[in-house]
Amino acid sequence: MSTATIPNAKPPRKQLSDQLDRLDSILDGLGDGLNGAVADASREGTRLAVRDAIVEMMTDPTLRTKLHQATTPETPAETVNANEKPGFWKRMKTKAEKAVGSVGRMASNAMTAVKDKIRALRQKAAETAHSIRDLGKLKTTVLVVGLTVAAVSFLAPHVASAALAGISSAVAVVAVRLGVWLGRTRRALFIA
Repeated sequence: MSTATIPNAKPPRKQLSDQLDRLDSILDGLGDGLNGAVADASREGTRLAVRDAIVEMMTDPTLRTKLHQATTPETPAETVNANEKPGFWKRMKTKAEKAVGSVGRMASNAMTAVKDKIRALRQKAAETAHSIRDLGKLKTTVLVVGLTVAAVSFLAPHVASAALAGISSAVAVVAVRLGVWLGRTRRALFIA
């Protein structure tokens, strides 16, 4: 194994193309990770919305009260003679009509609750898609700014180039931390 000697102990200057390739791979990795995170968050949000709709239908006290009212026997509209009892089939028909009516009301209430949850989920998905489109614009902006900083750094003296690299590194760290924080916040909002 041979080692190259570096004159005056100066480290070799990094190439602009290497830095651009590295920046592009970092941005691609962030984009892929974001797409996966959004897909997972959407899947989890849908699952939670459906579960919440079912739980709400089963535990809502007003819905339980309405169910109880729907299943209590109603006074018949027809006046029945005290001496005359309705026949077996008439009683079964009346009970079946009541059951169908109560099931219909329950289904209507359930469908309304599910529609509301789906509407809210659709709105969250649209907001997420809009945010992703904005991130695409952000990626282009970051690439243009990065190329500009790289060109200025390449043309500037070594001291100015090092200072610019330090500043851009600090900005990159803050941007990544902000992105991580925004991702956690978005996941927390989808779960809530």
